[in-house]
Amino acid sequence: MSERNTISQRTRCGYEGEPPCEIEEVSIKVPPRAIPSITPGTPYGLDPGYPFPPSGGCGTYNNCGGGGSSSPPITPPPTTPCDKAKLISNSTINKDLFNILKGLTTSSGAENAYTINPDGTYDYHPGITSGIGTGELSLSFNGPVNAVLHSHYSGLFSTFSVSDVFAIASMYKQGVISNTNTFVFGVVTASGTQYLLVIDDLQKFGNFTSSAVDFNGMLNSEFFRQYESMYKNLGISTLNTIQNNESLFTKFLEMTNTGMKMVKGSSDFSNWSTLNLNYNDEAIPQQCN
Repeated sequence: MSERNTISQRTRCGYEGEPPCEIEEVSIKVPPRAIPSITPGTPYGLDPGYPFPPSGGCGTYNNCGGGGSSSPPITPPPTTPCDKAKLISNSTINKDLFNILKGLTTSSGAENAYTINPDGTYDYHPGITSGIGTGELSLSFNGPVNAVLHSHYSGLFSTFSVSDVFAIASMYKQGVISNTNTFVFGVVTASGTQYLLVIDDLQKFGNFTSSAVDFNGMLNSEFFRQYESMYKNLGISTLNTIQNNESLFTKFLEMTNTGMKMVKGSSDFSNWSTLNLNYNDEAIPQQCN
């Protein structure tokens, strides 16, 4: 991809005493594998039988379309939220990236992020100076990515924000999600929580993104305000307990039909659990095998 795609989000806005909710574009230059750094090792994929990228210049699953090849296209294997979480749990490098971000939740007053590339390398996105204390994060992309991992420092939500949800929609419309079948969007917070958002129903997700953003990745501000109002009315708050926010955000995803699902991680990022509501609207974790 020749042009640089930029997504900027503000995770705290629209509440009493807070600035109005609007997404501003802020472009930053991202140094590849910047400090803090980890020496890259063998890239970990979701399924070694379907490496990315394949040889020959074809698509992710060697579906080259018309042409001289007589080989039928390979059908992507179906993946569950637990399968997608293996991008983290099966990778020492990716768990280390999450651990670095965990340390920054208490040592930095800005959101920080890593993006994981299809070849297993990664880019570090430091918190922008103008975003210190504002809950603002800006991501720039030189091409498609497999994952985004970011931090919420003290005072921000213990779960995902509405801006996080819309950032995924914007990434999809801008073509910077390498594979919806394996993509994860992660957060680690100063509250001691760690979660992944995954695309679980592509049809619902496609319908959501069609309303949420235009083909240039620009957010529909009215649609964003509607979702933020639902988020607020459910009672998700920085003053809430972790368990309540966890249950309420799980309910938010179900109510809004985003096609996304939240997966909860252990403190060392090795074990992940899907979250489903019981009859009391409490999120019950079911550990992945």
